[in-house]
Amino acid sequence: MKKNKVYFMNKLSSFFFLCVIFWISSISGSYSQESGQKNGSTLKLKAERAVLDKQNGILKFSGNVEINFKEYKIKSDFLKATQNKNKKQISLIEASGNVFMTNNKDINASGDALTFNVKDQYILILGNVKFAQGDSVIKGKRVYIDLLTENIEFDGSISSYIVN
Repeated sequence: MKKNKVYFMNKLSSFFFLCVIFWISSISGSYSQESGQKNGSTLKLKAERAVLDKQNGILKFSGNVEINFKEYKIKSDFLKATQNKNKKQISLIEASGNVFMTNNKDINASGDALTFNVKDQYILILGNVKFAQGDSVIKGKRVYIDLLTENIEFDGSISSYIVN
């Protein structure tokens, strides 16, 4: 009997937590989460809807999703964020649908899907990639952006328009 009561209370607390998230999102019109990183950076997430799978550490966002990390901004229709099970920090982000990324300066990129490895700080954009820096544009199937070194690699049927 005691085991059933503990199980019920655990499920009830999870349900209550989800209700609070949805209640807050219905009042404010969007969901936002901030996750502090060990290097002092903050990961900010915004969306119209959010679903938490507490057991697996997965957050799913949809509707005008926006991520801010350092000077980078990522926008998409859908996003799945996976938490590191030990520290409960977001370690991997997968975005799809109208993916757009910018450094809020001179770089803009778009594609079909995006993977952001928060721990190792790299972004991979796949499918119909369009990468623009200033007036130069490079199109391809894949772009890899290392946020630490700022190195960029392109793959697949690359066409470019480069302005010197």
